[in-house]
Formats: sequence, structure tokens, C-alpha cells
Amino acid sequence: MSRQPIQPPIKPPSKPLVLIVDDDPDLTALTEVHVRRWGYSAHSVGSAQQLRRVLENQAPDVVLLDVMLGDADGTELVPEIHRRRPSVPVIMITRSTS
Repeated sequence: MSRQPIQPPIKPPSKPLVLIVDDDPDLTALTEVHVRRWGYSAHSVGSAQQLRRVLENQAPDVVLLDVMLGDADGTELVPEIHRRRPSVPVIMITRSTS
């Protein structure tokens, strides 16, 4: 009886997805650069409406969520995110100095 060699996976596992939710395009671009540099994949959206659409189709591994978006209060979105994706951690971010 000969042993078959172990075959590598057909497709390597994908990198964990960090969903960045921020309405500041400069900060979003900078955050994406660092997230990718750390070995993660990144996807950015700039509004609560876009966040909802993404959560319908994807399960990010973590959400970086701005405290104040142009169309919503980020803190009020956390329960909604957890209803849709209960196991996804949410990290609140802000650029505010106050």
C-alpha cells in the first residue's frame, strides 16, 4: 500500500478582511495602506448605507468604524453590525481632537 503525497490546497486561504468605515477619504486611504502592510486585506466604505450593503454580502473579520459618519452615529451602528454579524469585532476610531 503506497501513501499518496499530501496535496497543497488548490487556493491558498484568503487574508483576514478588515472593513474600514470612515467618511474621510484621506484617513481611509492611509488606514488601508497600513492594514495591507500588516498582512490583511482591506475594504473601505464611506457611509452607513454602504456598510449595510457590504454586511449583506460579506463577513469581515473586523470592522474599524468611525465614531461620526456623515450619515450616522457610529456608536449607534454597533448593535446593528452585531445583529447582522454577531461574531465580528468592532473597533471604534475617530479623528476628533475633542
